[in-house]
Amino acid sequence: PQKRGYSQKARDIGHFRQTFAVLNVGDLAGWDAAVEVSPQSLRDAGKIKNLKDGVKILGGSTKSKAKGGQLPAGLKFRDVLFSASAREALGAVGADFGDTETATAE
Repeated sequence: PQKRGYSQKARDIGHFRQTFAVLNVGDLAGWDAAVEVSPQSLRDAGKIKNLKDGVKILGGSTKSKAKGGQLPAGLKFRDVLFSASAREALGAVGADFGDTETATAE
């Protein structure tokens, strides 16, 4: 007979997964270097819609297609995760990562 009641197996696997708002490195072209890049400032600027469990910047495109510009030098980040390629691209232009981490690609 089948047992009734609560079971972890009954839950979907995505229940414990964190979801991040994703942003390409190229979307930061034209960002004012005087403004700190944080989840709240990205949301206020309209770069992301929902904060979810955090923000992760990916290194997909280093140039913005809309602006055709380069990444500004001296960007400062707070409470943002990066892929390894994004950290490399931003480090090349002298970004300050502060208290951020490199998230592993999944």
